[in-house]
Amino acid sequence: MIGDQGLTPAVILEIERNLKAHELIKIRASTDDREARESWLHEICLALHAAPVQQIGKMLVIWRQKPAEVEKKPAAGKTDRRTGAKVAAKTGAKSGAKFGVKAGVTTRSQRKPREKGVAVPRATGTGKGSSGFGTRVSARRQPRTK
Repeated sequence: MIGDQGLTPAVILEIERNLKAHELIKIRASTDDREARESWLHEICLALHAAPVQQIGKMLVIWRQKPAEVEKKPAAGKTDRRTGAKVAAKTGAKSGAKFGVKAGVTTRSQRKPREKGVAVPRATGTGKGSSGFGTRVSARRQPRTK
């Protein structure tokens, strides 16, 4: 936002920061003077190598193509903070492990399947159904008799 003090170097720096993060930004000008807003739009575009998109009332819209990011090299020899184990460096191409899975961690599909024929104990309920939430007579409260 361009305040009452006008287009200051701090405002230019803030607009520059926002243009690095976003290609298209809106800037609100607080003045009622149309010529001042037009000159601010022109000054901003010249100083930051941006293009004016539109001006509607006190809102100025400018665009600048986002600069190409420099590709960072992954640091070799990283360790996991929790386990202390070495973690494979992430590269652009996927290595043998699935993307996002740490080295040494098995997935469900890699685990040994259960043996068939082994009974798994299950809770059995009393009363209606097998969930145990049916009608149940407790030891303390007996049903009324007439």
